[in-house]
Amino acid sequence: MGGTDVAGTGGTDDGQAASDDAGDPSSSPDPVPEARSQPQPQPAVRGVCAELCVRVAEPQPPLSGWLDSMLVGVAEAAGLDEGRLTVVVVDDAQMSDLHRQYKRQDGTTDVLTFDLREPPGVGSVEADVVVCFDEAVRQSSAIGHDVRLEVLLYAVHGLLHLIGYDDVDPTEAERMHRREDELLVAVGCPAAYAAAGRSRID
Repeated sequence: MGGTDVAGTGGTDDGQAASDDAGDPSSSPDPVPEARSQPQPQPAVRGVCAELCVRVAEPQPPLSGWLDSMLVGVAEAAGLDEGRLTVVVVDDAQMSDLHRQYKRQDGTTDVLTFDLREPPGVGSVEADVVVCFDEAVRQSSAIGHDVRLEVLLYAVHGLLHLIGYDDVDPTEAERMHRREDELLVAVGCPAAYAAAGRSRID
């Protein structure tokens, strides 16, 4: 995946904003506060809450209701018993702006993860995971699977960065991507990473 910048998913830019895939919390501890400015559906399992903010035209079938529910199931399968995740779905232009602001890199990426905990990595998960819908469309078209599955894969990648996984080292990257597929299968989805034969999620 493109990094998890603890600030994203696109490579592992594990930063303090989250993962590339993470941003710099010093410049803004919460880069997408408007995602929580309006009431959002909050499916919960064992205290895990997922909120979804879609800033692109909804595909058909829609992401809303499906992605947040799937992510709650993934969190449960990963062993999380409490926490809050806000997933923000953006287009290339919005992702490029965030990538430049928090990672100082030009161009889009697939996912950026912002860890909102103080200190980062300690306590129940609280984070914003920003995923790029345009990148998901490109990748899913090339691979031949549902765009919603690709978006979910990016969100899962961001979640794993938040619970200690990394993909900078090849061995760790293999472990992380294997876990992504295990979690997708656990919630009734097909494996999306290994089956596509890609080398990494950026």
